[in-house]
Amino acid sequence: LPFLAERFKTVVAVDFSTNMLRAAQENCTHENVQFCRQSLTDLSVFQGQFDLAVTVNSVLAPSLNVVDQILREMATTLRPGGILAGIFPSMESVLYEGGLILDWERQRSDNEEQALRRAQRRTKRGSYDFIAGLYTEGEDCQKFYYSFELRRRLQKAGFRGLQFGKVLYPWHEEDG
Repeated sequence: LPFLAERFKTVVAVDFSTNMLRAAQENCTHENVQFCRQSLTDLSVFQGQFDLAVTVNSVLAPSLNVVDQILREMATTLRPGGILAGIFPSMESVLYEGGLILDWERQRSDNEEQALRRAQRRTKRGSYDFIAGLYTEGEDCQKFYYSFELRRRLQKAGFRGLQFGKVLYPWHEEDG
């Protein structure tokens, strides 16, 4: 938000979570930022108001119907020619990490089957639904996206001229 507030005349921060909005307000005290608690499935109060919408790992609903509705609602908030800049959790990154772990386990063992079993345990493969792109841990369930799927969902929601890239996060080794 501070980055956007320093570059735009008016910024509207929207979230469904009171706690997230409170944290955002604590981290951004710019006077040109308005904070609104609103369900992402109903953004009609913002219809056609924005030149730019930014979403950072916030379209996480496990229901594909809800995901599609959120994306449609985001599209309606944009003025003609408006842009959506989004960061979405990538299922490809999960698969990439799994491949790296498998290679690492294979270097540690002469037994490929044993290396595969170890890699499967370390990647929590039982927590992933690779068809729906869901990750479940305890009560929490969140959506991850395949790039082909995200492209299709965004087009279906009304977005055009899509451009995709990667946002790289620092790698932190876990479990040694």
